[in-house]
Amino acid sequence: MTWGILMFKINSYKINSYIAVLAMSLAATRLLVIGLLPSSVFASLHLANIERDPFQAVLAASCDSERERFTGWKLHGVVSGGGYQSAWIQRPDATWQRLTLGTRLVSEWQVTQISAQWVDFQYENPETPCSGLSVTFSLFQH
Repeated sequence: MTWGILMFKINSYKINSYIAVLAMSLAATRLLVIGLLPSSVFASLHLANIERDPFQAVLAASCDSERERFTGWKLHGVVSGGGYQSAWIQRPDATWQRLTLGTRLVSEWQVTQISAQWVDFQYENPETPCSGLSVTFSLFQH
């Protein structure tokens, strides 16, 4: 018999910070609860502590329009050494900005990774969540 692993977050007022890990047979004839794990194992703490009414629809829009704000921004260089990393970007209005990990741009976008060739940003606004894979984007060096 083949088994698959299914992980989900229990969204209840009493158990909202736990994730149940289930093993489910592919024939869908048996369910076996393996255990309950704190959700912080799988998600960042600020996401685990957000409570919502499970009977209300999740209003998540695409972040594509938010990402369009960064059209014309260019990554021109990365400085790293001794555990320090920063990146230099140029905005369309010809102003320069230095970025480090955790820097916020346009208040909702945060720098999450700096590498030699690109900078990754993640959308961080629990009031207006994004749907799908549009919650991150990267600026690449030209």
